[in-house]
Amino acid sequence: MNKYSISIALVTSAVLAACGGGSGGSGSASTPVVTPTPTPTPSACAAPAPSTATSVGAITLLAAPGKSANSYVASGNDTADARNFLNGVRSELGLQSMTDNVALDQAAANHAGYLQQNNTTGHDEVPTNPGFTGADPATRTNAADPANGGISGEVVAWAPGQTGDFLSRNLFDAPLHRTLMMADFKYQGVAVNSGHLVADFSSLNASPVNQLVAYPYQGQTGVRVFWQDFESPDPLAGTTFSGQLVGYPLVLLGGLGSQLTLTAFTLNDACGTAVPLITRDHTSTAVQIENNVILAIPAVTGLSVNTAYTAHATGTYTAPGSTTATPLDITWSFTTGAH
Repeated sequence: MNKYSISIALVTSAVLAACGGGSGGSGSASTPVVTPTPTPTPSACAAPAPSTATSVGAITLLAAPGKSANSYVASGNDTADARNFLNGVRSELGLQSMTDNVALDQAAANHAGYLQQNNTTGHDEVPTNPGFTGADPATRTNAADPANGGISGEVVAWAPGQTGDFLSRNLFDAPLHRTLMMADFKYQGVAVNSGHLVADFSSLNASPVNQLVAYPYQGQTGVRVFWQDFESPDPLAGTTFSGQLVGYPLVLLGGLGSQLTLTAFTLNDACGTAVPLITRDHTSTAVQIENNVILAIPAVTGLSVNTAYTAHATGTYTAPGSTTATPLDITWSFTTGAH
């Protein structure tokens, strides 16, 4: 059996939430059975994706500079690769890079060491276990960055024998982890120890008001067609697709402290054929979704290869500190790759 586990925690001054672990800041992880990847399906729809995103009203997508803005190249140094991969993708999206914080690096290294010593994964630590430095992510990150205003987050992955590059890429593919890795944090601290990756985030960067971030983003090419659902918490909980191979997930993200409420989400290929979707927002009951997140996961065993897709989301956006819900109506397109 292949082993690969990931878990997530988010703590803010307004919301004390640990997805999958309640208010204590912990996430659980599982060891899934990995489904063999089927042969990708070709498509007869060869029309190119539209070159620009469109919006109706005041809410727009942040323009993504694209792959030319991403200078990341794997170096073989696991910790450096995990850190630099994430900032490379953030640059590709038009987001600010997170600044490396030495104290957060140490907090991440301490927790990765704890996980390795105790042959476990997740976010919580037991005081009587070797390597204990803090019971939960909030305790550890607040100690490392006392001026963070209670804004912090953590993602954890474990895959024995795998590299920092592999771990960070697979974390980013998992939609709930991706949203935390795309969030407007100011600092990061990263460590990799014997297949355990820990990334701690802290403090807040200003985020654009009335602008959302999408991934896949407008004009993106080479998008993966498959995703294996092994995430904890499970975004497909309560569905027959839980733990299964599905199409690559889409995320729509507002700044921390904002709220997105979904009305409808569609995904069509270039022939106009609709892809069935499982959608989630903060109103979902099957799994906890942060207020600023919308997910759309194709309920199919993979999208078609080398195919243009158009996404359309409608709903409302409420800015941080506001009580006014503004309508959102956004359309954007991307193209899948060969696998």
